Amino acid sequence: EIFAKSARTYETKFGLPGSEERIWRDACELKYLNDPSNKKQKPSKEMFKQVEETDEDCMDETRKVIRLAKDLFAASVNNDYSKLILSKAKLRAIGGTFGKNDKISDQKMWRVNSWFYLGLHYDAFGEYKESKKCMKMALRLCPSNGNGSDIIQILPLLHMSVRDWFDDDEFNIIDGNSHEKENSEKEKVDTPSGVTVDPIIVLSIRDSISKMKYDDLKNTLRIRGVSHTGPKEKLQTRLFNSLVGDVGLQ
Repeated sequence: EIFAKSARTYETKFGLPGSEERIWRDACELKYLNDPSNKKQKPSKEMFKQVEETDEDCMDETRKVIRLAKDLFAASVNNDYSKLILSKAKLRAIGGTFGKNDKISDQKMWRVNSWFYLGLHYDAFGEYKESKKCMKMALRLCPSNGNGSDIIQILPLLHMSVRDWFDDDEFNIIDGNSHEKENSEKEKVDTPSGVTVDPIIVLSIRDSISKMKYDDLKNTLRIRGVSHTGPKEKLQTRLFNSLVGDVGLQ
């Protein structure tokens, strides 16, 4: 409720979309709904108060990474799997892959934002192992190691501190094993639909689809106007082919 009110206040006062406030509002709802200890408790409407509509709802967020992060969290709340999968894949592609000794340039802080919000999203769903990897990548990208004047440089450090994720793991090679397949692919990928797509996006879409339940696959295909009958493997292939064709449209 606090974040919903903050978004409304910001948008009314400044005439700009309160994207960060909306992201945190949605993150709170997702975190609550995915906490096993809350399964027996029905949340009240006041607990997950929506942001009141304003004229700014029609405005586009001009910051690409923040727009994708907002879409990711909003789609997760609304069970919009198509937008969820594509937003997540694009954030992952912006985050990129790099080796232990690579020099990293992130002057606009797109990559650190991408990794942080991906980590926050994984955390909201209780996927702490993946969240930890993302937060470490975000922290690695902070030139001041979490002590900068920009809040985004502080958030990964705060998150890891609260979670007590500072350990003896090799910090610089956390992407070595988990993204080995990605790092081995240097060229763009031609998908079955004829669209040339970044291999990181391809892998992210495939990974997200592999975690979907059968009914969710059917409903998502039905909404997209694609045949939704048949075994799960065929539904996964159809959804993949349909989604990669939309990568350049959002």
